[in-house]
This record gives sequence, structure tokens and C-alpha cells, in this order.
Amino acid sequence: MAESVAQPGTYIDELGGAQIQVKARNAADGKSLVLLFQLTGVHQSLGIAPGNSLTQLHWAALGDQGWEAYPYPPPNSSQCHDGIAFRTNFSLEGRAMLAFPFNTAPRSIAFVLRVDSRGKQHFLKAHAGRDFTVDMTHAQEIANLAPKVYPGAARFAEMMAKRQSLPEREESPSSVVHPGTCFDGLSEAHISVEAEVAKATVEGGFIKLIFKVAGVQQSLDLEGSTLMQLHWAVVGPDGWEAILKPPLNAHPCGDGIAFKTNISDDGNASITFPFNDAPEKIGFVVFVQSWGDGQQYWLKADGGADFSVDLILAVEMASVVSPEYPGPTRVDEMMAKRPFVRQTKATLCDDIVQPSTMLDGLDGSDIIVEAFVVGGYFIELRFQVFGVHQSLRLGGGAFMQLHWASVCNKTGGWKAPSHPPPDARPCGDGTAFRTNFAQDGKAQITFPIDEVPEQIAFLLFVSNGDRQHWLKARGGADFTVDFKRAVEAARIVPRVVDAFSGYYGTARMAERSKTWSELQETVRAAQAQTFGERIHNLAVPHVSKGRFAIEGTGEICWHIVRNSSLNEAALFLEVSKAFPEHADVFIQWSVVRGEADEGMELEVPPKNAELIDEKVMQTLVEGQARTVIRFPTRTVPAGISFALIARVPAEEKRYKAEREQSEDLLLLEGEEEGDSGNFIISLKSEPMKIGNAVGKQVVKSETRCRHWSQFQRMNLMSDALAQGGKLTAKDAAWITTTLKLAQQKILVWYRDYAYQPKHYAWAQDRIGGALAAAVFSAATPETRTLLRLAVGACPRGSKESGDGIRHGILNIMRNHGIKEGHRPGIQCTFLEQWHQKLHTNSAPDDIIICEGYLAFLISGNPDDLFRTVWERGKITREDMAKMCACGYMDQTKSGHRGLNVNPVHLPQLYEDMQGYLGLLKRVHGASSLHDLCEACIGQYPDEDSECMAFNIFDDRDNPGIMGCITELRRKLQPELWKRDILLLDVALENHMRSLAERMRPCDLDKYELTGYLVALLEDLALSRQDASFNYGLSLVQRLAYGDYGAVTPWETEWCKLMLAATERISASCELTIDQISADLQRCAEKIYEGSKQPGSLFHPCSAPFEAFGEETARGLTERVVAQALRVLVPILRRSAGMGPWSIVSRGPRAVTGKVRTIASLTAEVQDGGPVVAVLESLTGWEDIPLNVVAILLPAEMSVDVLSHVAIRARNQQVLLASCDDDSILAKVRSASGKALTLSVTATGEVSWAAASAADLTQSRDNKSSIAKQLIQFKMAERPPPPRRKAISMDSFLANVRSLGGKSLNLAKLLLMHSRVYALPPSVTVPFGVFEEVLIDPGNREVSEVLQELWDEDSHPCLRDASDFKEKWSKVRETIIEKLTIPANVVAALSTELEAAGNPLPHDSVLWQRALKTVWASKWTDRAVSSRQSMGIQDSQLFLGVLVQPLQGGQYGFVIHTKSPLVSDAADEALIEVCIGLGESLVSNSPGRALSASVSSRGVKIHSYPSKPMGVFVPDGGSLIFRSDSNGEDLLGFAGAGLYDSTSAVACPNRPVDYTSSPLLFDITFRDKLLSKLLVVGRQVEELFNGVPQDIEGAVDESGIITVTQSRPQV
Repeated sequence: MAESVAQPGTYIDELGGAQIQVKARNAADGKSLVLLFQLTGVHQSLGIAPGNSLTQLHWAALGDQGWEAYPYPPPNSSQCHDGIAFRTNFSLEGRAMLAFPFNTAPRSIAFVLRVDSRGKQHFLKAHAGRDFTVDMTHAQEIANLAPKVYPGAARFAEMMAKRQSLPEREESPSSVVHPGTCFDGLSEAHISVEAEVAKATVEGGFIKLIFKVAGVQQSLDLEGSTLMQLHWAVVGPDGWEAILKPPLNAHPCGDGIAFKTNISDDGNASITFPFNDAPEKIGFVVFVQSWGDGQQYWLKADGGADFSVDLILAVEMASVVSPEYPGPTRVDEMMAKRPFVRQTKATLCDDIVQPSTMLDGLDGSDIIVEAFVVGGYFIELRFQVFGVHQSLRLGGGAFMQLHWASVCNKTGGWKAPSHPPPDARPCGDGTAFRTNFAQDGKAQITFPIDEVPEQIAFLLFVSNGDRQHWLKARGGADFTVDFKRAVEAARIVPRVVDAFSGYYGTARMAERSKTWSELQETVRAAQAQTFGERIHNLAVPHVSKGRFAIEGTGEICWHIVRNSSLNEAALFLEVSKAFPEHADVFIQWSVVRGEADEGMELEVPPKNAELIDEKVMQTLVEGQARTVIRFPTRTVPAGISFALIARVPAEEKRYKAEREQSEDLLLLEGEEEGDSGNFIISLKSEPMKIGNAVGKQVVKSETRCRHWSQFQRMNLMSDALAQGGKLTAKDAAWITTTLKLAQQKILVWYRDYAYQPKHYAWAQDRIGGALAAAVFSAATPETRTLLRLAVGACPRGSKESGDGIRHGILNIMRNHGIKEGHRPGIQCTFLEQWHQKLHTNSAPDDIIICEGYLAFLISGNPDDLFRTVWERGKITREDMAKMCACGYMDQTKSGHRGLNVNPVHLPQLYEDMQGYLGLLKRVHGASSLHDLCEACIGQYPDEDSECMAFNIFDDRDNPGIMGCITELRRKLQPELWKRDILLLDVALENHMRSLAERMRPCDLDKYELTGYLVALLEDLALSRQDASFNYGLSLVQRLAYGDYGAVTPWETEWCKLMLAATERISASCELTIDQISADLQRCAEKIYEGSKQPGSLFHPCSAPFEAFGEETARGLTERVVAQALRVLVPILRRSAGMGPWSIVSRGPRAVTGKVRTIASLTAEVQDGGPVVAVLESLTGWEDIPLNVVAILLPAEMSVDVLSHVAIRARNQQVLLASCDDDSILAKVRSASGKALTLSVTATGEVSWAAASAADLTQSRDNKSSIAKQLIQFKMAERPPPPRRKAISMDSFLANVRSLGGKSLNLAKLLLMHSRVYALPPSVTVPFGVFEEVLIDPGNREVSEVLQELWDEDSHPCLRDASDFKEKWSKVRETIIEKLTIPANVVAALSTELEAAGNPLPHDSVLWQRALKTVWASKWTDRAVSSRQSMGIQDSQLFLGVLVQPLQGGQYGFVIHTKSPLVSDAADEALIEVCIGLGESLVSNSPGRALSASVSSRGVKIHSYPSKPMGVFVPDGGSLIFRSDSNGEDLLGFAGAGLYDSTSAVACPNRPVDYTSSPLLFDITFRDKLLSKLLVVGRQVEELFNGVPQDIEGAVDESGIITVTQSRPQV
């Protein structure tokens, strides 16, 4: 490397003093030629700063015709826009590197330099404007290389060949470091290096070097904290060389060659190399930085030489250490050439397994057992089986298990081990345990040393389908393992691992009975409470339980039994841990108080509690096994905190909680490092459960960790993000909630934890990269949306300048003579405290503090400091005090804590502080649009994108750039995996939203408004990447700019089409906002709930959490889209000839009632006189209270005419209407509390007038009359006992009294001879079968539980609606989960369905669950409420179940043979059609169906389809189980939706694309389809004697119409 290989020279044209050196060398892997480029003097010659510029190498292969594209570019190069050249970035130090594999390297390359600085570009060439060139052949000669390609697996074999001349050694040296282990000039310090083979992965094995440094601090007489690092590199022919693939824990040094690896505080470090990429030799020195005196030391070997490690020798030594290395055979093959090194461990099976290793009756089969020590205090038995599969001729599906148990010393028989390993599963006999063998015939059992049994017995169980084998030792004896021999074979001396100092008694698990009678009796007493008492205590279960892991080994199991009859809560504790026999074991405990327990004391300590001091009590664990602590109910504390104490004469040991518990119980988590490690149990409430692993860790950390900071929070979130594509929406919600709450300073930033600024900067960089990877690979639009919200809470920062924060403030203070630490000078407590914060807790709030300090330096008024930090960061003086008080101790010895102190006015600091502010912004900020545009230089997909980004910034206040923003974001999409590109993309989205918010949609004309909406939607689509949203966007785009079909823009039909498109978009936006809001709110509430648990260290106010989800979701672009639609939709409706009102149920001619504005239909409107309810929301599933005469709601809450609430409205003659004009609804709301009379005009408008008291009285009388009619609604007489358990469709009419309306109406439809429709083959489980199933002997216990729940006299303690909901939920759960369907019912249903051509699915669980779900729906909240309002007893209602095949097809439909619309003529039918199954019509899912009034005179379209999602038949088909009761589908009362229908196999929901649907754009097809459906409707209506019908069905791809059900129309 003595000369440059670039031609025609090293000097750059027209830049005196600027040079480029190009040197060649062999790569460390021996496979590539590396070119090293070094620039000098360029930035000085151009007069620019390196940090404000980007320097790139533009290069290409050099061919006969000039520059040519190179097909194998290095990974650090990206292609230029011309498709030929590539660009490679220079570092700030002016270095760049290109590596070319020998077998694909070009003959020559040419290159020029590009320097960009603040918009100016410089292209630099060689002398006289020529290109620089490199002759690659010459470069190889200069590097003294021979092109060669190592074959991979033979890499180390070749290395070993070089060492064949080494003398053989009997023993390996203890260290592989040369020339020795001593440091030069430090007699008491030394370093050793050991090698071991790391665990293999799928890629192959690893060699691990372990460095141990000792005595350095003592020899150098260092005080305070120090930093020690290994600085190392590959040793090549010419000295140190860079390694191309450094280990993950190594970081590059500034010279571009060496790497550094940190040495821990205990003097340990490690470097791990994959075998294929390991160098032959590395050199290293030790770097020491003393923070106390600022000194630095470079430590070398004796004589000043570098230390070095021979990797060949290291591999040999590692093979000696770990001959059982399980990875590839490469090491074994290599070591076979060095027999003097190989030392295999003697097989231990003959020592520890008896009577032999041979399997009885299987020649050539045996089992080997070896013993090993794991982790210092575990004994691991490893079992290896050979020859069993071959001897038994087993197939690939066979599996083997080890069945084992302890051996009883007295009888020699098997007994259960007292402490089985966690991976062993109990067998059915309660004695033996089973452990699975892996496919390679290996298994293992691990015991703690102080809990091993003396002996175990085992045998092998082999299963291969229907064949099973039990294999024993020769002669049919059990195999046994003697643990005394096993321990000796593992070369350890058995000793109590956690025994007390100086006391080595034998530790063993205390004997105890298998059952705990006192616990069982207490539980039975609690369960014996009356049903009313149990309902009263629903919120707090009478028994809760869990377990703790004890640090090291052992566990504590606990039960809390609450008995309101005895007014007590009992805590049962069982300790499972080995103690010396004569040790006394205690629970030392104290009360943990909740918010409601303030000032509460235990009046009398529990009987078995001994008071140690004012707060701590002690309870003996009887027999080292169990204890009970009982509390009177009136003095039960929120919880207790306790420690486990073992005491022997003159000594005592305290056992802590294991830090990581397996239970998902927040209250049971052990405390963090530095705390007492106590166990904590809640006594008053059920422990808080969090199902999500990320959420559990978040709540634990935020509320429990005594040492916690924003730095740790970001690392925790980065760890969670590492799941990549496996990240769920729940995970993403927890991540976003945590980061957003922290950004808003709601969560604690500093809680007794310190870190260095460079580490914080690194954490910022890490989380940014992790977010980019997670967003790029997000599996769902919901996950992606949540993560993009999180991006805004993570400033970009800069890890390169992290250390500059510490040095920068020190330099300012020293340059201006300000006191810091022990250095004398001007004393400013504020600066000293801030200096300490910057050293140990630097964070983005330091930017705000610095801005406040600058404001103070200008004015000299301290109030300006605190005013500025409040205005810019919402940081209070109290927050300023907490920063330092929580982050570190007061270093000034002044008595002041934190930054809540007035600074000394030092105006001379202003300029330096201005520069320091810039540094803080680079590290903790850099999130502005301009900063991100600059940060992405070199990462843009092309130069046009780069120019476009800066143009957008320059013109950022012009709304006309909205299209440019979308275009740039579209270009950036493939690069979103890059952190900076993602940050820029999110910033562009936010800027787009900001521009849109500045515009007022109401000031735009309809054409401008349409363009405005399309621009917003196109930009939003890039963020969501949601198929359903994109389909809606495509339809809007077609109508706005594309093919309008046979309609003209802004004419009636076009407006109806555009209304459908906007409804589709609106539904998608509402779904996103609701999802995101609910996801975030759920997480925020869990964090707040955790903060209120006993033992919490986090005590926030509730306000920021109460509407967190909603407030965050309001920041989404969907809100801006919704605002635009609120303006556009009324314009479209008026242009389509629609008024503001949409009438779903007309009701009587006029209704009168008092106006009430309420959120939803709830129990609050059930009392009092007639009510006109103006609602804010409606789901479609509500029941209507009998005193409600009218329901008015906003257009966005409108419901389908077939929704449950719409049918209820028509049943009860209630006016149900929606309005799209807020001003009209506002007028009605303004009459709240007043009586109004409402009516529907001939044009379909709702009008109103003030009503008199007489009108209100008359309305009440009319409503009472309607209520009486409903109450007198005659149920069918009690059905007879069912003659058959299942009835086919052709027998329906012969069983009229046993079937419901659905089945009987199908029977009538079957009578039509020349019908134009098909019918699905159907079978019904008739009335009474469910009741017979209940009294079946197999369901006796289930029936008793249900009877207790149904007994109306047994729940006097039910307090409110939530109690009733809980009761009915238990009823449904019991039926679905516990009820058994007898075999005779299964057989009958199976026979009839097979005869109909629709056999039951093979998976009986699915169809039986569907059947039971229908039966259980008799007790849904709405069904019970409906029966109560109509005066119907539960015993009068019978449920049959109609079973049909799901009718798949292109379209689902509902025909109302008499249109319920006010404006329609008497002969018009209302027909609704949707894509997919008709379930989306009757379920009131978002959006509308194709709705049209049809008669012989033609078709009148009311609305086009806009439902975003369609319901489809699952692959392979399915059966649907429909409710068929004696209380629905009757003349005068439809009852639809009261009882459930469910598919055996869940029906998939898929987004629907209407962009090219003939329902919208093919008038001929649409009219023909609707006319055919009209014919079906008229034929069915005629069959039912002219009674109007609601008819449901499907149309398949061939046009065949299938009717699935018909019912009388209300």
C-alpha cells in the first residue's frame, strides 16, 4: 500500500492542495480486492465545512467505448439515474471503500468526485479535466495478491495446513494471546484470552474469544468511573487491516481500520467470528479512559508490542474445550488432522445408567445417558437413543417419550418427584412424568443441584399411529439413573448452592400432604355463599390464585379466598424450596396501601402475626411449607409486601422475587434492581391482567421500575419493534401509546437512572431504524397506521454527535471560568445542575432548556427562562426540579435540587450557547422538514426526488404543492425501509395535512372541492396501503377524472354514484379512526390502571388518559377527509334531487313527545312520557324503549331498512329518520325539554310544531295502546314434545306445531310448482329439543347451574344493568362451552342432512358450537329486553334451529314487496342488492346496498352500493344455523335480529371493488337483474295470499335466484 493506484495522478483539477489517494489491498476474507479512497484538502479548497456537505464517488466500469454499467456493484453503492454510473458516499473523514470479488472484478474503473453543499454542486476530476481511472490488474499487483476464491468449508482446513509443523502438545495453554499476558509497565495487571466454540446456528459454527482483564485500575491508581475498550484489527502482511464483516458488538474506530469492543466493569469482553469469515490472526491493544481525571491510556504487551491472537490456535483450543460441539462437522474434520489436540470425553453411560444401555429385545438399539453441569448449579441429564426406528421399522410419523419418576427408597417403586422440571408433563397416573424426544433421538431433564432426587427410573414409550411400544432394559427391568454417580461424573461436589455462609447442612424440600385441607374447606365455605351474594361480588372473584418464582430456585404458590358471609379474606401461602432441616422459615410482611386506605391501620394483627416494629410483621411458615394469614373484611389492606426469610442459629438469609415472572399478573412482579425485591400481592381486587406481552412489560416498567428513563423506554420499544412482520396491531398500539404519552411528558422521563448522551443518541438512532423496518414490513393497515403515529414521537437525532453534548458543556464552562465539580470558578448552581443532567440524563427537553437559557441571557430576567420552557415545551418549574432530583444526586453540595433555581446572568456565554443549541438540535432534534430533506441526501431514489424535496420545502406555504407532495411520497415508497426516508415521508404527510387544514372546504366550489378531496385521498392511500381504501379511491378517481359510464358529471345519477363512492371512503375513514382510537385508549387506560395498583411508583392525574385515544386519532388525515365530506355530501345529495331527510320508518301520521338529546338508546329514556330522541350514535342493534315515539339522528349514523332497530321501529310505529343538515337537527335540539308534534310530509321531509299538554297526553294514551297491543301479542301455544330430533324440509308441514316461521314459510315456498326461484335443502331441529338436551343425564350439572341463574327469585342483589348483563353472559357461556349434545340428536341431524345432500362437517366441534350458539341466543341482552317489554316469559319462548347450506353467489338480495319508503307508490317494491352474501344487508354493516324501487313501470335508483366489505362463503362451503323461534317471522311482528344465526365455518370478509362493477356502470344488466327479482317477489307474495313479504336470497354467477327465507313484512 505504499503507492496510489489511481491514474493520471493524485491531484484534483483546479484545486491546489487537494488530493485523492487510492490504495489496494487484499480483503480479510481473501476473496476480494479492496480499493481505499482517501481525500485531503478538498473541503478547505472549496471553502466549505465537511459537516455541511455530501461528498460522493461517481464511478463505473471502464470499457472500450467509455463508461459501462457494472453488473455486480458492491453493497455500499447505489446506481445513478443514468443507469450506468454508481455512487458511493465518503465519510466525514474523507474515506470511501469499494470491494470487488476477484472472480467478477472489472478490468478497469473510472471515477469522478461530486461535492454538494447547500444546493451547490461541484464535479471534480483529475488534471486537465480527465477522469480518474484504476487498472484493477495493476492494483492487484500493487497489493501483492493472487486472485483466489476460498471454497468456504475448506477455509479452516487450509489454515490448519499451515500449522502442520507445530510440535505436539500434551496440554493446551491457558491463553491464546501473544507475546504474553502482562501489560507493558504494569506489573500487577494482566490479560488472558480463552477460546470456545459458540453454539451452532443454521449458518454454521462460531469461534468465540473471551478476554479477561485484571488489575488495570489498581495499577494505574484510577478513581471513579472508567471506560475500557479493546481496539483491534486483522493482522495482515503490512500490519493492521480492516475486517469486512465485523462482529455485531464491534464499532469502527475513526481510522477506518480498527474496531473497538467495550470491556465490562468486571473486566470481561468477547469477540465472536463465524468460521467462514474468521481471520487468521488479530492484533489488539487496550484503551483506558478515566472520567475522574480525564486521562487516557493505551496499554500494550511487554516491550510495547501489540497483543495478538492466533485464530488457528484458538480453534484448536476451543475444540479441546467443547468436543461435543453439535454444529457442522467442519471442526471435527479439521481437528482429525491434529490428533495430538483432540481429547474426547469418556462416555458416562456405564457409570450412571443401570442395568445397561441395551434395550430389551432390540438388538442394535441402545440408550446413552450423560450428566453435565449447567449454569453452575443445575444437573442436566442428556439422553440419546440409537437404532430404535430401524429395529422397530418405524415411519416418519413416529414419536418417542421418556416416561420417568423418582425411585422410592423404601419400596423401590416409582413415586412422583417433589420438584419436576418445567418442561416435563405429568402422566395420567399422577406419579410418572413424560419428556419428549426430539427428531434426532435426544432428550434432557434438568434439576437444580439442591433439589435432585437420589435416583430416577425410566423407560421409553414409542408410538407410530396405531402401534405402541414400551421399551425397557435387558430382562424387562426399568432403566435407573443414580444421581450420586451422575453428580460425580459431571465433576462437581454436591453442596447446597444457596446455603448460608459457614453452614453446609443438607437442604431438602420439606414434606407436606398432597392436599391442603384447610384451603379446601375455606374455598368450599366461600363457594357456599348464596347466589345473590355471589352476584353481588361479581367484580371481585371469591378465589384468586397465582405463583411467584423465587430468585435462584423454588416458588411460592398463593390463594386468596374472600368470604363475605364470614367477613374475611384469607391469604394462603405455600413455599416450595429446599432449606436446611433445622432452619426456621418466616414471611416478613407489611401493608401496601391503596388510595382508599389512607390512614387505615390494622386494628388487630392476624393471630399468627408477630409485630417486629411499627410497620413490619412476621408469620411463621409452618413446617417450612405452608401458612395462612386471615384479615377481617373491614380492615383488609389493598395488598401486602413480603419477603421470605430463612433463619439458622446466628444467621439469616432473605430470598427475593425472581425479576422475570411467568404469570401475567402485574401486581406479582418482583421489584427492580436496587429495591428490596419483595413479593407483592393484591388483597382487595383481582390482580390486573394484561394479555399482551409488550403491554405487560410497558405497564410494569412505567409503574414498578425504580430505575427508569426515556432512554430505557426507547430501548424497550426498539426490542418490541424487532418482531418485524410478526408485530401485531396490539403490539403497535402499546408502542405508540407509550411513545406518545412520553412525548407529551405524561410519563416519567427521569426516575433514578443515569446514562450518557452518546448512549441516548444511539438509542434514538436505533428506534428510528427499528420503526422503519417495522413500518415497511407491517402486516396490516391498522398496524402501519399505529406505527406511523409513533414515528412522530421519535426525533431523528444524530448518534455521531452524542458525545459532543458532554464535552460541549464542559468546554463552555471551562472557557468561561465557571465552577464545575472540584474546579474553582464562577458559581452558578443552575449551570452546574444542568451540566450534571447533560452528562447523565440528556434528552430532547434540553433543546427547550437551552432556548430558555438563551432568552434569559438576553434579558437577564430568570422569569424569561421559565416562561420560554413552558411556552415551547410545557415544562413547569416543578418539572425542572424533578429532572435532576430523579436523575442523579445534587453535585453542587448547595442544597439546591434540580433546575428550579435562578441562574447567574453571564451574557458572555450567549454566542457559545447559540452554537451549543445547534449541537443539541442535531443530536435530539433534526426533525423539521428542512432537516429531513438534508438528512436524506444520498438516500433518495433519484436526483429528481432530491430536487423535488427541496422545492417543496422552499414553496412549503403554497397549497399548490399538495400534488407535488403526493408525487414525491409515491417515489419514496420503495425506500421506506430507510429510517431517514420514513421520517421524511411522515413529515410530508403531516405537512400535506397542515396545508389541507389551512384551506376552508366551504369556500371552494364543487369542482375545486372534488379535486381537493381526491388530492387528500391519494396522499392518504400512500400511508394506509389498505386494499379496501384503495378500491374506494379508485371509484372516486374514475368518477372525478375518468370514465363516467353513461352519466354526465354533476347530473343526478353521477351524484348518486359519487355519493356511493364518498360513503365508501367515509366508512373506511370512520373504521380507521375508531380502530386507532380504541387501540390507543385501551393501552392508555391499562397504564393508568397500573398506576393505581398497590406498590406503584407512578402517580399521574387521570385527565391526560381519559380521552387519549380520541385526541391522538384526531391527528390523522382521516379527520380532514371527514371535514371535506361534510361539505361535499350535502351538495351531492341536493344535486341528486335528495332532501336533507332520509326516512327509514314513517310511524303514524303524527307523533308527539318531549325532545331529549341523548348519546344513545339506553335505559335512561325508559321512564316518563313520550320522547322524541335526538341521538348522537346508533349501531342498529338497539331495542327501542316503549315510550320513544321518534328517533332522529345525523346522516352518518343512518341505518339500513332491514337493521334490527329499523324493524323494531316499524313494529312499534316509531318515526326513524336521519338528516344530513346539522343546522336542521340543531333546531330540533334547541327545543330540548319541550313538546313537539312531528310528521312526514308528502315530499319526505320531517316537519314539526310546538305541541300542547293535551297533545302530549293524547300521544301518551296512543303509545300505551300500542304497548298493550305488543304485550297482548299472542305467542303460539306451547308446542308438543318433539317426535323427531331433526325434520327435513318435505316434512315441515306435517310438524307445524314444532316449527317456527322460517321453516313453515319455506314449506309454503316449496308448494309453488312453476316457481322462478330455487330453494336450499333445509333441515330443522324443532322446538323442545333444546329442553330435552338440558334434562339429558349427561347435562345434569350444567342444568343445575343454568337453573340457578334462571331462577328469577334468586338474584335480589342484582343492582343495575351491568349485573344483568353479567348474568346473561354466564348463561350463554355455560350453554356454549359446557352443554353436551346427546348422540341421538347428532345421529338424527346427520341422517337428515346427508339425505338432503348436505352432510355435517367432519369437525363436530364447529357445527355443534354453531348449534349451541343459536340456542344460547335466547338469552342475549336484546332478546331478554324485548321479551320483558312485551310481557313474555322465558318459558313461553321456544327456539328451533333451521340448518341450510350457505348459498354462495355473486349477489345477495332482500326484496320488500311493498316499499316502506314514503315517496313510493303502492305497487312499487324496494329491492336491495349487495356483492357477496346477504348477511351484510341484514347486519347493518357500514355503507349502503344498491337500493331501488322497482315496478312494471321501471327502475328508480335510490342509492348505489358503498359497503366496503362483502361477506363470502368460506372455501369448501359451510352450513348456516338460523334461529327459528315461535316469537319471530310472524304476521305483525317480524322479530328479526332478536336471535342469532351463525355459520359453522366463519365466513370471510373481503374488500369489494365497485370500480368496474356492472351494478354501478351497466344499466342494462342492473335493470334486468332488478326486474327478475321483482318477478320473484310478486310470485312469493302471491303464494302468501297477497301479504307483503321481506324475501332474502342470492343470485349466482349463472343468474339462478335462490330464496333462503321469506317473512311477513312489517
